[in-house]
Amino acid sequence: MENLQNLREKPLWQMTGEEFLALQASQIQTSIIQPPHEKKLIYGVKSCATLFDCSMATAWKILKSGVIDDAVYRVGRKIAIDPDKALSLVQLARKRKSKKLS
Repeated sequence: MENLQNLREKPLWQMTGEEFLALQASQIQTSIIQPPHEKKLIYGVKSCATLFDCSMATAWKILKSGVIDDAVYRVGRKIAIDPDKALSLVQLARKRKSKKLS
Protein backbone atom coordinates (compact mmCIF):
# COMPACT_ATOMS: atom_id res chain seq x y z
CA MET A 1 0.00 0.00 0.00
CA GLU A 2 2.87 2.32 0.84
CA ASN A 3 4.42 1.53 -2.53
CA LEU A 4 1.20 2.62 -4.29
CA GLN A 5 1.22 5.89 -2.36
CA ASN A 6 4.80 6.51 -3.51
CA LEU A 7 3.77 5.76 -7.10
CA ARG A 8 0.89 8.23 -6.89
CA GLU A 9 3.29 10.96 -5.78
CA LYS A 10 5.89 10.13 -8.43
CA PRO A 11 5.72 12.16 -11.66
CA LEU A 12 4.51 10.16 -14.66
CA TRP A 13 7.59 10.87 -16.72
CA GLN A 14 9.79 9.25 -14.02
CA MET A 15 7.79 6.00 -13.89
CA THR A 16 8.79 2.80 -15.60
CA GLY A 17 6.20 0.99 -17.67
CA GLU A 18 5.81 -1.62 -14.93
CA GLU A 19 5.17 1.05 -12.28
CA PHE A 20 2.60 2.76 -14.48
CA LEU A 21 0.74 -0.52 -15.13
CA ALA A 22 0.77 -1.38 -11.42
CA LEU A 23 -0.71 2.02 -10.57
CA GLN A 24 -3.33 1.68 -13.30
CA ALA A 25 -4.27 -1.85 -12.14
CA SER A 26 -4.74 -0.60 -8.55
CA GLN A 27 -7.10 2.13 -9.76
CA ILE A 28 -9.18 -0.37 -11.77
CA GLN A 29 -9.50 -2.68 -8.76
CA THR A 30 -10.72 0.11 -6.47
CA SER A 31 -13.31 1.26 -8.99
CA ILE A 32 -14.64 -2.29 -9.36
CA ILE A 33 -14.90 -2.69 -5.59
CA GLN A 34 -16.77 0.57 -5.09
CA PRO A 35 -19.26 1.05 -7.94
CA PRO A 36 -21.18 4.31 -7.98
CA HIS A 37 -24.65 3.95 -6.48
CA GLU A 38 -27.39 5.71 -8.35
CA LYS A 39 -30.80 5.89 -6.77
CA LYS A 40 -33.51 5.52 -9.39
CA LEU A 41 -36.84 7.02 -8.50
CA ILE A 42 -40.23 6.77 -10.13
CA TYR A 43 -42.60 9.72 -10.18
CA GLY A 44 -46.35 9.97 -9.75
CA VAL A 45 -49.28 7.74 -8.96
CA LYS A 46 -49.34 6.32 -12.48
CA SER A 47 -45.79 5.01 -12.06
CA CYS A 48 -46.75 3.60 -8.67
CA ALA A 49 -49.66 1.76 -10.31
CA THR A 50 -47.29 0.37 -12.93
CA LEU A 51 -44.81 -0.71 -10.25
CA PHE A 52 -47.43 -2.65 -8.29
CA ASP A 53 -49.34 -3.70 -11.45
CA CYS A 54 -52.61 -2.32 -10.15
CA SER A 55 -55.15 0.40 -10.92
CA MET A 56 -54.62 4.07 -10.10
CA ALA A 57 -57.25 3.82 -7.34
CA THR A 58 -55.40 0.92 -5.72
CA ALA A 59 -52.10 2.80 -6.06
CA TRP A 60 -53.66 5.72 -4.17
CA LYS A 61 -54.83 3.31 -1.47
CA ILE A 62 -51.31 1.91 -1.15
CA LEU A 63 -49.85 5.42 -0.91
CA LYS A 64 -52.41 6.52 1.69
CA SER A 65 -52.13 3.31 3.75
CA GLY A 66 -48.73 4.31 5.08
CA VAL A 67 -47.12 0.98 4.23
CA ILE A 68 -44.56 2.55 1.87
CA ASP A 69 -44.17 5.91 3.60
CA ASP A 70 -40.40 5.37 4.04
CA ALA A 71 -40.02 4.99 0.27
CA VAL A 72 -42.15 8.01 -0.68
CA TYR A 73 -40.78 11.53 -1.01
CA ARG A 74 -43.26 14.36 -1.45
CA VAL A 75 -42.58 17.95 -2.42
CA GLY A 76 -45.83 19.82 -2.74
CA ARG A 77 -47.93 17.87 -5.20
CA LYS A 78 -45.03 15.90 -6.65
CA ILE A 79 -44.53 12.32 -5.50
CA ALA A 80 -41.26 10.41 -5.93
CA ILE A 81 -40.97 6.76 -4.95
CA ASP A 82 -37.91 4.56 -4.43
CA PRO A 83 -39.18 1.39 -6.18
CA ASP A 84 -36.79 -1.09 -4.57
CA LYS A 85 -37.57 0.15 -1.09
CA ALA A 86 -41.31 0.28 -1.77
CA LEU A 87 -41.42 -3.32 -2.99
CA SER A 88 -39.44 -4.55 0.01
CA LEU A 89 -41.75 -2.65 2.40
CA VAL A 90 -44.84 -4.20 0.80
CA GLN A 91 -43.32 -7.68 1.05
CA LEU A 92 -42.51 -7.06 4.71
CA ALA A 93 -46.08 -5.87 5.37
CA ARG A 94 -47.47 -8.99 3.68
CA LYS A 95 -45.28 -11.24 5.83
CA ARG A 96 -46.44 -9.47 9.00
CA LYS A 97 -50.06 -9.76 7.94
CA SER A 98 -49.75 -13.48 7.18
CA LYS A 99 -48.11 -14.10 10.58
CA LYS A 100 -50.98 -12.32 12.34
CA LEU A 101 -53.53 -14.49 10.54
CA SER A 102 -51.73 -17.71 11.53
